Amino acid sequence: MASIGNTVTASVLAVLTAPGTMDLKVNELARVQGARGEIARTSIVVLNGGPELVERTAHARYPALHIYCDRLTNSLKEKFRVFSGTAHVTVEVRYSQDRLEGMDGGLQAFTDAVCQLLDLARGDWKQGTYYAGGYDVAFATVKAAGQGFLQVAKIGFEVEVSRSRKSRDRMSTYIASNANRWYCQVESSYGQVPAVTAQNRIPAVKLTAKVTPIIPDRKDKSGSRTFPGQPSGGRQETSFTLKTYMTGSANAAVPPSYGPLFRAAMGSAPLLFAGGLANGAGTSGGTVGFAQPHGLQANQALTFNGEIRFVAAVVDATTVLLNAPFGVTPASGSALGATVTYGLAAALPSVSVFDYWSPSTALQRILCGGVIDKFSRSPR
Repeated sequence: MASIGNTVTASVLAVLTAPGTMDLKVNELARVQGARGEIARTSIVVLNGGPELVERTAHARYPALHIYCDRLTNSLKEKFRVFSGTAHVTVEVRYSQDRLEGMDGGLQAFTDAVCQLLDLARGDWKQGTYYAGGYDVAFATVKAAGQGFLQVAKIGFEVEVSRSRKSRDRMSTYIASNANRWYCQVESSYGQVPAVTAQNRIPAVKLTAKVTPIIPDRKDKSGSRTFPGQPSGGRQETSFTLKTYMTGSANAAVPPSYGPLFRAAMGSAPLLFAGGLANGAGTSGGTVGFAQPHGLQANQALTFNGEIRFVAAVVDATTVLLNAPFGVTPASGSALGATVTYGLAAALPSVSVFDYWSPSTALQRILCGGVIDKFSRSPR
C-alpha cells in the first residue's frame, strides 16, 4: 500500500516539475495569468506538513507546491487483483507576500497553472496508474505567516491504480474512456473466434458476463452439520447478457450488423429481399404480383405501407400468395420494401461478442462460444 502512494506522488512530482522553454512550465503558465514571482524547483516537494511546521524546521521559500497522497481506496473494481481502486492526491499551492493586495490573484494564477498541467497529463502514468482527469480546488483564508501573509489552495484529484500479485505484471486495465465498440459474428464451429469487420459493429448499450461454479444438489449425508465448502476444480458456467438497439439498415443487400444475434437465436441463415415493384395485374387480395422475378421463398417477409406479411406459397416467378392481405392493396408500380428474414432451425450456431476499447492498450475482451438461451425485443 505504501509503495502505491510513493508511486503516485512521484508521478505527480514529475508532472509539476516538467521543464518549459526557459523555466519550469508551471512558472511559464502562471506568468501568462499575470503572476509575480516564481516557484523554485526545491520548493516543489512531496510532503504533508503544515506551513508552521515547515517554517520552523526548514527555510521555507514561497510560492511552493506540496504534494501528498492522503487516501487509498481498494474497491476491487477488477477481480483477482491485489489492489484495484483509487489513490487520492492533494497538491497544496502555498502563496505568500508582504501585502494583502494581490494575494488572491497571485494564488489563483499558480493554482490555474497546476490545473493546466494536470489537464495536459491525462492518460497512462505507467506502473499500474492512470489519471482520467478531474479535480477539486479549495481556497483557504489568508492568515499571518510566511513573508507576512499566507494563503493556501488545495487541489485534490484521484488516480486509478491497478496492481497484480506479481510486481512485473503491473498494468492499468481499468478503462477510463467512453470509446467503446462492440462487434458480433457467427462462429463457423463452436468456440472458434471469427474475424470481424466494420460491418459487424453493433450499437450495443450494455454487456455483462459472469462465471459461476456449478453446485450440484447432493442428497447423501455427510455426517456433519458443518458445511466444508465446495471442492476446487469443479465445472463452471458462464452467462452473459447483451442489450443493443435495433436500427434501420441503409444497405438492403447485406444483413444488419446485429444479424448474428438473430441467427444464433433462430438458427437459419438470413433470407434477403431487396424490394420490388408491384404489378397491378397480378395483385389482388392476398396475392401480390411483381413486375420482375421476385426470388422469394415460402415464409419470407414482405413489407408495404408500414405492414409486414409473410409468403405462404410461391405461385410463380413473379407472383406470391401471402398469409394475410395487406391493409391497403399495393397499386401497380408501388414499391415493396426490403426485408431480412430469420427462420427457425433445429441447430443453433454459436456466436462471438467482441468488447473493444480505445486506446488499444486498454483491456480488450472477446466472449466466444456464446449460445443464445433467451431473446427478447422491447418496443420503443
